[in-house]
Amino acid sequence: MGAAGKEVYATLLTIILNLSQKSHAVAKNLWYTNSMIKKKLLKYTVIYTEEPEEGFTVTVPSLPGCVTYGKNLKEAEKMAKEAIELYLESLKAHEETIPEGNKSFIGSVDLEFPYANA
Repeated sequence: MGAAGKEVYATLLTIILNLSQKSHAVAKNLWYTNSMIKKKLLKYTVIYTEEPEEGFTVTVPSLPGCVTYGKNLKEAEKMAKEAIELYLESLKAHEETIPEGNKSFIGSVDLEFPYANA
């Protein structure tokens, strides 16, 4: 490698080192900023409804229209968390109130009903 090649190589190494140091500083600043953001744990009641074909539909009563699906319970829970997060991000973006969650609950009703096969 000639003198000009070595000079270019040295310049490139200097640029890469500077970028690396700047990237580290930016990442450190982002981590610090993110750690300063207040977070609140929100709990939402979700309803898992088993589908006849396969999988589960998940609805969130406190968030009208928040519905998702998973092939199994694990995937359904993952999809529910993602759907809730996206729903809340949309509310925040539109400057709407974010429901605190758990203002609904699941109960059951016993009912005697005459049943006859036709």
